[in-house]
Amino acid sequence: MRGRALFLCLFLSLGRAEAQSPPVDDLIRRALELRRGGRDAEALDLLARAWERSPSPRLSAQLGFAEQALGRWLEAEAHLRGALVAAEDPWVSERRAVIEGALREVERHLGGLSVRCATPGAELWVEGHSAGAFPRSAPERVVAGLVHFEVRARGYQTEVRTMTVLAGGVSEASVALVALGPSLGVGAPDAGVPPPAPGGAHRTWAWVTTAGAALGLGLGVTFLVVRNAAAERWNDPSCLREGRARGDNCLEDLDDGRAAEAVSVAGFVLGGALTALAAVLWATAPSQPEGALAVRCAPGLGAPGLTCAGVF
Repeated sequence: MRGRALFLCLFLSLGRAEAQSPPVDDLIRRALELRRGGRDAEALDLLARAWERSPSPRLSAQLGFAEQALGRWLEAEAHLRGALVAAEDPWVSERRAVIEGALREVERHLGGLSVRCATPGAELWVEGHSAGAFPRSAPERVVAGLVHFEVRARGYQTEVRTMTVLAGGVSEASVALVALGPSLGVGAPDAGVPPPAPGGAHRTWAWVTTAGAALGLGLGVTFLVVRNAAAERWNDPSCLREGRARGDNCLEDLDDGRAAEAVSVAGFVLGGALTALAAVLWATAPSQPEGALAVRCAPGLGAPGLTCAGVF
């Protein structure tokens, strides 16, 4: 008796939950209202909920429209194509021209990535997601622009590349993976690959800041010369010709001088800050192996910039 009562309560609660859940048509109606108000992300959420309950060609098209508005080109293409497949559906048949127009617009943002790899068990990963194993029968659809992909296989070094894919085009790549040696266990160094130089990243930043310091100081000097030349033209007696004030005859020189002075000051400030940072980085750089060429830099004496010298 208690079992029947429990079953009856459960049945009634499920019935109430189902009654409280909005029907699919209501979800679609609310989603369309949100889209008319420019709230496409919220609309897409409602359409996805409706799709989970009752997939249909109409819902596939509506999902594609919302994803197009949000710039989710790959998902939009899949849903719009899925709707067009249902050629006999009355809703799709009536709106086929609109769906096809949306699909053409979406395809303007997409291209193809064709990768070849003969390594057994190799797998293609695009933008961090698995795209399947090789061999591949068709190019992978991707959003046009810079595309990051990897080719992975157990026992081989992962190949990581970035390619530019043009909209409507197909970019091709051929990958030959390099097998890992027997000594390449977890945490074991490869005997055939020399270890990285100590402090490599530290020295890279030191070089970067040194170059930046030189650029900033060079900018400061260059625009200081431009500023001084403009000042000479401003102070020239010819600016007082025809009985008019300097501002009437040589206003351009004044503006040029002020602009050049601002750039010059910015260049010296940037160059000075990077010079100090570069000096610290070079002073704290880890020592190089014996026999390697090292570089030591310090602020120059009597002139702005850094003085660097090689030391063995």
